[in-house]
Amino acid sequence: MLKRLPRAGSRKDVAPRHAVPPPAAVVKPELPPQPAAPRSSDPEILFRAGRQAWKVRLLTWLSLACAAGAMVAAQDLLLTYGTRPADGGVLAPLAVRIAWSGTVATLGLGFAFGMWLYGCYAIREIWWLPAEHRLRIVTYRFVGSRTETVDAAEIAGATARRERFCPGGV
Repeated sequence: MLKRLPRAGSRKDVAPRHAVPPPAAVVKPELPPQPAAPRSSDPEILFRAGRQAWKVRLLTWLSLACAAGAMVAAQDLLLTYGTRPADGGVLAPLAVRIAWSGTVATLGLGFAFGMWLYGCYAIREIWWLPAEHRLRIVTYRFVGSRTETVDAAEIAGATARRERFCPGGV
């Protein structure tokens, strides 16, 4: 009579041929120490623009450069428009030169004014000051930033949840 061989892995004392030997010792890396829990009076950051802040700052400076370039071009148009051979070789009437130079200057200054206006309303950071029960709001300027502190009681109609903001009116 034939004797049956046990299936691989059916008995605990017999290891299958394809089994991987156990690792020598598993070493768990040490985790860095966790920072201490913030005190209830420490300011807490609620929002930070991050890389968006650099983009806004870059566009703000670009708008100032464009405004300066537009003013130089507007002055050139006011003094010399029409004297080039492509323009006719004769100085254009004063009204035409003023119109063209005013249009170019308005476009350049409009870009700079628009970025200034955007900077007044775009928020760079919002901090919660629990000791004073106030919010510190930081906005952009051409150079530096502007900080305004607002009482939490003055803000109404909004609910804040972790990672979410539901506006309802201010």
